Amino acid sequence: MTATKRRGRSRPVLAADANVLTTAIRADGRHDHVTVRAERGFLYVEVDEEPVARLEPVSGNPYGLSFHHHSGRWEGTPFTGDVGRLASVLTTEFGAYLDSYDFPPTKSGSDH
Repeated sequence: MTATKRRGRSRPVLAADANVLTTAIRADGRHDHVTVRAERGFLYVEVDEEPVARLEPVSGNPYGLSFHHHSGRWEGTPFTGDVGRLASVLTTEFGAYLDSYDFPPTKSGSDH
């Protein structure tokens, strides 16, 4: 039996989709810290340089959406579509995952 290689999108297409996804996610003005990186046939959505979501090409034109699990695995979701639709899903259904972890400085210890 021979192994079949998954056929992904070309690098220029992935790079263009990464730019479109970045622009769509940042459109509301609340997610300027979110970046999208095209690598190894996937689009990685990163918050403060940590991957939180991944778009994987599926048959046809759409992508499938997965989230990074604390175990290091990627957990699939039932959401598929083009980058515009998935940007909308990310910012509405999963907006909390896109929030920055930029916590204000706090005191350590007790003042008593």
